[in-house]
Amino acid sequence: MSMMIASTRALLVCTLASLLSLHAVRADKPGYSWELSDAQSGMRVFTSSVVRHGFDAIKVSAALPVSATRLLSVLLAFDAYTQWYHDAAEVRMLSQPATLAHIPVRADGSFEHVPSMGPWQLFFRQRTPPLADRWTILRADMRAGVNGSLLIEFHSVQKPFTAPDDAVRMDLRGYWQLRPIGPMRTEVNFVIDVDPNTSVPAFLVDPRLQEVAMQTLTALEKQAKVKHKAAAAGGETL
Repeated sequence: MSMMIASTRALLVCTLASLLSLHAVRADKPGYSWELSDAQSGMRVFTSSVVRHGFDAIKVSAALPVSATRLLSVLLAFDAYTQWYHDAAEVRMLSQPATLAHIPVRADGSFEHVPSMGPWQLFFRQRTPPLADRWTILRADMRAGVNGSLLIEFHSVQKPFTAPDDAVRMDLRGYWQLRPIGPMRTEVNFVIDVDPNTSVPAFLVDPRLQEVAMQTLTALEKQAKVKHKAAAAGGETL
C-alpha cells in the first residue's frame, strides 16, 4: 500500500511539473516557440512556426540607445509610419481614443505606471514586391507588460472595407514591447506574425519577412534619434 501511495504521489508531482513547464513555455505568447535564427548588428532574430498558416512568425530583439518615451512617441504616431516602417505605402487612421493618458517616467527612465489605452484602428498598406501590395485593417491597443515593459499589440480585424483594386488582403498580428533599461537605453522586441495570402512557398517568403522586421527595427531607432535631435533643438524636455 505504501508503495502504491508513493507511486501515486510521484505521478502527481511529475504531472504538476509538466503543467508548470508547459505554462512557462507559453508565457511569452500562446502558440509561439521561439528559436534563435540570426544575430547581427546588435539584433537577435528569432523564428517560430505558426499553426494557423505556413509562414514563420518573426521576433527581432535589440537594446537601443534611445529613451523608451522617445520610441513610444514614434510608435504612437501611426500616420507617420510611412516615414520609417519598412515598405509601408499608406497608413490611415480610421479611429482612435478620444484622449491619451499621460505615462509618468522615473529618473532612471522606467515607466512609473502604464495605463491601458486603445483601441486605434488603422488602414495599413504595405509594398511586397514583386507581388502586389498587401493591406489590412489593424486594431492596436497599449497596456503594461511584464518586468516593467510596455506593450503595443496589434491584429487584423475583418471589418467590411472597400478593398484597393490593386492589393491583396493579408492577416497581420504582433506587438512592440519596450522595456527601459536606463534613461537613454531601451530593450525592444518586435514581433510580426503575418499570413500574406499568397501561394508563394514559405522558403521564399520567410527570409523576406525577417528582412522586413530587421529593417523596420533599424528604421525605428533612426527615426527616434531624429525626433530626439529635433526636440532638443527646439528646447523640448526629453
